Amino acid sequence: RIDDSFDHLAPFSSSLFFQFLQPSSNERVEDFLERQIQHLKGVNLQIQKYTDLVTNEVIIWEREDLITLKEYQIMFLKISDVIERLVRELEAL
Repeated sequence: RIDDSFDHLAPFSSSLFFQFLQPSSNERVEDFLERQIQHLKGVNLQIQKYTDLVTNEVIIWEREDLITLKEYQIMFLKISDVIERLVRELEAL
């Protein structure tokens, strides 16, 4: 059952998924990576809002859909962790 539960959330679409762009020629690598981290954190927050709605039974989804959404969330968190580690390593140089 999908009703107006999502009205307060941004549309969930493929546009949330990776928007890795080429850094501009004058952008520091650290700044570029930080921008990507912020994007991934935003994606994670959006996914969390949807999974919260599902788990709180505001809407009912197929179990497979929820599992897929959780897998995306785990993937984004892992990628974000790797990028954050790279930024720390670059800053240490």
